[in-house]
Formats: sequence, structure tokens, C-alpha cells
Amino acid sequence: MENVKVTKHWGTAAVFIAVVVFVAAAILLFLVPARAQQAQACCPAVIIQWQPQSIVEAKFRERILKDNVLIEQGLKAIADNPSMSPKDAPGYFKNTYFRNPRLLEGRVWVEGWDQVLPLLKRIIRSGSAPVITSVSVVLDYLPYAGAERPEEDMDVVAHIQFTFSTGPDDPVGGGELKHSRLCPII
Repeated sequence: MENVKVTKHWGTAAVFIAVVVFVAAAILLFLVPARAQQAQACCPAVIIQWQPQSIVEAKFRERILKDNVLIEQGLKAIADNPSMSPKDAPGYFKNTYFRNPRLLEGRVWVEGWDQVLPLLKRIIRSGSAPVITSVSVVLDYLPYAGAERPEEDMDVVAHIQFTFSTGPDDPVGGGELKHSRLCPII
């Protein structure tokens, strides 16, 4: 009879061990893949550069590249002429997206030559050669709203921000171009 009791206890112990092993295997089955997923390195950054595809986008790109040359010349004129007045400045930037200037001062946009020119004079040292370092453009396609004259009927507005370098601090400026359904970019 002693042997029957021992076999019964060994059988219960074997079932208990099998249950513990099964539970441990189930826990490992669920936890190990989760840990492996957490330990995987993050994917590298993906950079997407939009190339102009429509005729309007290509024309905006071409116009902005031409404007950048003129804007750099205007910024150089400010460096060469520290006594430039707000009445003289628009002549250097006319017909560019910076003709109605905006400049980011801290966290506030300052607009108009009366306010922007003194800031530019403070930023651009006499004799320096400012260079545009980056340009960011957002095209805003507008629905047809009707206009009294065709040239007033704007279908796209390009909101443009650019940075230029004159030294260690890169200020941010901005402007915009508009496209009428007649097709000139103004």
C-alpha cells in the first residue's frame, strides 16, 4: 500500500510540474517576441523632396530661384548702404516675393519696410555678403471665387519662408507670390 501512495504523489507532482512548465512556456512565448520588438532599433529618417510636377509648380520654382538672386543683391545693398531708408528699400526688392517683407523677430512676425529694415540693418553687418541658405514654400490652391477682372482671380498663393546667413545667427524672412488664372505669377 505504501507504493500506491508514493505513485499517487509522484503522479500529482508530475502533473503539477507539467502545468508549471506549460505556463512558463506560454509566458515566454508571449514575452520574448515583445521584448525583441522593443529592442529593435528605430528606422532611419525618411526625407521626401517634392519635385515640381505641374506647370504652375515648375513656374513657381523658376520664379523663386530668380527672386532669390535679386533678394540676395538687395540684402547686399543693405550691407553696403547702412543709411538706406525705408523708402529706398522697396526698389531693391520690387517684383520679388520679399517686396512686402516679413521677418521673424523672436516669435513674432514683423511686417513692412518701416519695421523690417531697421532689423535687417541690425542683423546684416556692413560689408558682409548675405546668402540665402534655405527656402520653404507651401502652395495654397484656392477655389474659384469669381473676380471682377481676370488678373484678380487668384488660384494659387505661394507662402514662402527663407533663411539667410550673415554670420552665426540665421534670421528667417518670408513673403508670398500669387498666381492668377491668367497665368502671370505676381
